[in-house]
Amino acid sequence: MEKNKAKLSWWNLQTKTMALVLVPLLLITAILVGMKSYQSVQSSRENLAHQREELLKSRQASVKDVVMAAKSAIAPIYDNAGPNDEEAKARAAEILRSIRFGDGGYIFVFRYDGTTVAHINSDLEGKNLIGLQSPDGDYMIRSLIENAKAGGGFHEYPWPHPGTGQEEDKYSYSIGLDKWGWMLGTGVYAVDIDEAMAGARATASDNLRDSIISSLLTALALLLGVALLASWLVKRTLKPIRSAAQTMSSIASGKGDLTQRINVSTHDEVGQLAEGFNLFASRMQDTLRQVRA
Repeated sequence: MEKNKAKLSWWNLQTKTMALVLVPLLLITAILVGMKSYQSVQSSRENLAHQREELLKSRQASVKDVVMAAKSAIAPIYDNAGPNDEEAKARAAEILRSIRFGDGGYIFVFRYDGTTVAHINSDLEGKNLIGLQSPDGDYMIRSLIENAKAGGGFHEYPWPHPGTGQEEDKYSYSIGLDKWGWMLGTGVYAVDIDEAMAGARATASDNLRDSIISSLLTALALLLGVALLASWLVKRTLKPIRSAAQTMSSIASGKGDLTQRINVSTHDEVGQLAEGFNLFASRMQDTLRQVRA
């Protein structure tokens, strides 16, 4: 019995009313914060993807500039040489072979038949790589030569990174030296772009975390404010009911003061309850007077 009373004392009308107000509010707040966080994550991913795309375009433009600069470097030799001037070709190849840029960047040269003319890996020079395939089956040298013959263009393919020796996706630009039947090109590795994006990803991660924390703190502050306001309103609303309940209990036990009245401060259902109790107490008082008389 005592256990049931304790349970009823805890799960009273005030607790039920507060739960009725706060539980839906808590659920709605959690859903809104979750949606806000999801939108922030999606926005961050889209921004990073856009930044990577712009960085890739910038790197590709730089790669193209390097190729055009390499072509300009041998222009005095090329322009004054004939199609079969082997001595001029050797001098041009030596210049192109010596060009370095960025972090391990280099120029490669292939004949249109796929034979290597100049490469950072001297062991490849003189070898025909027209049939060389990437792990995904791409004939990358053939594609680069086709781009060169068509006036220049980019091609993506996997190739060993000079810094790590591991195969990485590479974006290469190639142009043609038609008089000599050469394809001249260079490229940039995707891993280099991803490394350059590391700082942007870290910043985006920090901003995302701060945004989520800010949303949570704002939601908690609003939830606390609403909880305090709801608690005050519930207590204010239930005060007349508690007063009526205590007075009725006192009267029912035979120790009640029938002169007690509940102050009616509202005109809602609670006010009507208080008025009803006051009328009940007044009639009970009149009845007792008549009986005593």
